[in-house]
Amino acid sequence: LHGTGDHYTRAFSIKEIKASRALQWLLGASLAVFAITFSTWSTRLDLSIEFFAQGLHRCWSYFPTCGEFFFLHAPPTGYTQLLFYTALLGIVIFGFFALARRRFGLAHACLLLVFLWKFLAMYVLARSLVTNSDIYHLLLTLPLLFVSHKLFFSRFLVVFLYFISALLKFSEGWVLGTVFTSLTPALPLVPDSTVPIATNALILFQIIEPWFLLSSRTWLRRTALATLIVFHLYSVTLIGYQFPIIALLPLIILFGFFPEEVPRPTGRNTAR
Repeated sequence: LHGTGDHYTRAFSIKEIKASRALQWLLGASLAVFAITFSTWSTRLDLSIEFFAQGLHRCWSYFPTCGEFFFLHAPPTGYTQLLFYTALLGIVIFGFFALARRRFGLAHACLLLVFLWKFLAMYVLARSLVTNSDIYHLLLTLPLLFVSHKLFFSRFLVVFLYFISALLKFSEGWVLGTVFTSLTPALPLVPDSTVPIATNALILFQIIEPWFLLSSRTWLRRTALATLIVFHLYSVTLIGYQFPIIALLPLIILFGFFPEEVPRPTGRNTAR
């Protein structure tokens, strides 16, 4: 077992987590988001045998027989779904205890297990479970789980995803503002006549501002962090709490609590 633990530690660069409080906080935050996700999924029918029996399930085109692999019964027919998600909650709690006891390999393994289920559920079994916030969460968990130089790539990925989000907004609805002007009211605190200006300003903001988080100048980093926090808080009025919470946790941990600069990876990973 000791040899297996050593192999696991080297394979997944666990020593980097041991050496970085930022990564430890990030691991805990990611576990918490999995718990939030599973609290919602535990009462949904998307993966239940009953959903499949009624023909309501939604499969991906590359796996059209997904429903045949459903194995959970939802109340009142059965309770295996609740028991299954209770077990997943137990894994999350065990991960927190492992993190508190500085057993970072065990904490990482717990994170890996719940990650694998969430990925399997979203991209193999039930297309209907896929949301932007869950995609974002899985993407931000990837560096923490699988790559070396975890802190560098976690910070870079946060910034890069803002940039990608801006590129995805280059559409008629966003450029002309009709994605919001069709609503009543269009944007809280924003006059309807200025909505197109606001949507285009947001696109420009997401392209430029997040990169300042990586600046060597403290005032630029702090300004970028503050404006992004305000942006996410404002977005609650439009999209609710889920995505802002998932986005704010890594943003504040990596650039607020632990804002130190991280050098670019060079050569082999010396943390192993």
